[in-house]
Parts: sequence; structure tokens; C-alpha cells
Amino acid sequence: VVCLGKEGDVAAQGDLAGAESNLGLALRNEPSNHEALYYLGLVRAKRSEYTQALDSMKTAVDRAPKRPDYKYAYGVILRDAKRLPDAIEQWKAAVELEPTYADAHEALGHAHLERGEFDEAIASFESALKADPQRTRGMGAMGDVLFNAARWDDAVRRYQAALKADPKLTYVYYKVARAFTEQAQYAKAIDWYKKATTAEPDNAQSFYYLGFAYKERNKRKDAITAFKEYLVKKPDAADKKDIEDEIYDLEH
Repeated sequence: VVCLGKEGDVAAQGDLAGAESNLGLALRNEPSNHEALYYLGLVRAKRSEYTQALDSMKTAVDRAPKRPDYKYAYGVILRDAKRLPDAIEQWKAAVELEPTYADAHEALGHAHLERGEFDEAIASFESALKADPQRTRGMGAMGDVLFNAARWDDAVRRYQAALKADPKLTYVYYKVARAFTEQAQYAKAIDWYKKATTAEPDNAQSFYYLGFAYKERNKRKDAITAFKEYLVKKPDAADKKDIEDEIYDLEH
């Protein structure tokens, strides 16, 4: 089998047409070359040619059934083609072949989360973190699962661990604030919303919820400031009239 790693590099650099041409030549010379089919599937997926990409990747998987990386990639293309159940099947097959395949475990976690299967999502993210303890995005994803399951305290702990491991996960500030809001712990929520507005100043929702948190604490001037900033960040907000009414009530 010809090694085609360089074609992956060519595709990564944006020369999809060149990569596809070279891969086609490789397949004409060696029709059974599963590695060429694998890279051809990736190239076609990058071009959003999902029918052709799936055909190439399925053939690669069929010809090399012991390659977990092929099954993982096939699953990604299936997911992008809106065939999530089939994607899950491929990712499960990938981790059966390679139990420490962190990317496949994480993909399963996101898939289960999308389907509202929180216990399965948690198990998958935990497997991803066990396989790769430094996978900070997995820590954040675990927080997302727990947040969506309304397990607020557990979510906060996971988010804080994720933020400690990777301070660049700035979206976590907002999520922690929301978790405290859901528990009516408004003082803590305010602290985290303020951090969120500094970390992600363009996130209008932080100012929105900060306004209501201040209102609950009877900090009227601060609430007005937050609500006004929300409207600056989101001037076409669907709830613009409602927020303007909130500001009016707080001012009078």
C-alpha cells in the first residue's frame, strides 16, 4: 500500500483539487488502495460532497475493517451528512477496536448530548478524559452535559476544573453564572457574569442575565446599566421592547 500522508497535508493546505487529482491517480494505479480511498473521502467531505465522501470512506472501511481511524472519520462524515445514528454506530465500532480512542469517545459524548442521553454522554466524556486526561475541552463538555441535566453543582465543579486546566475556555464563565442563576444564588451569579462580560465582551446574553441578577438583588442602577449594555450589544434583539420596559420600570 502506498503511503499517502502527503495528500492529507496537501488537502490541509487547501489544495483540494490537487489532492483529489493525485488520489484519483493513485487509485487508478492501485484500485484496492484503502488509504487513498480514506483520504479521498476526507477531501470530498471538505468540499461538502457528502454522497461521494461517504461512498469513498465506506469502501475504505470495508477494505480495512480493523482501522479505528477510518471508522472515526466515517462517523464524522455521517454526522455532517445528518446521519447521527449511523455515525454513533461507527464511533462505537472505533472504540471497540481501540478502547483508548479519545476522539471517538468525545464524539460519542457530543452525539449522546445532542440526543438528550445524558448518562451515556457522561460515560463517553469520562472515557475520553480517562484516555486523555489533558483533554480540557472534554472537561468543558462534561460540564455542558451536567448543565443540560440540571445538575448545577456538578456542572459548576466540572466547569471550574476545566477553566483551571485551560483559562482559554472563556465560555465557562457564562455557564457557571447561569448555573448559579438557576439556583437563585444571585450574588455568586453576578460575580461570574462580571467575569464573563470581561472574558467575552461581545456575548450579549451575559449582560442580559446580569441585568436580571442585579434586579433580584435590588441593585437597580447596576441592572439598568447591564440592560442598556445588552441592547447596545444586540440592538435588533427580539425582546428589545421588553428590556426597554424593564429599564423604564427600574428608572421610575
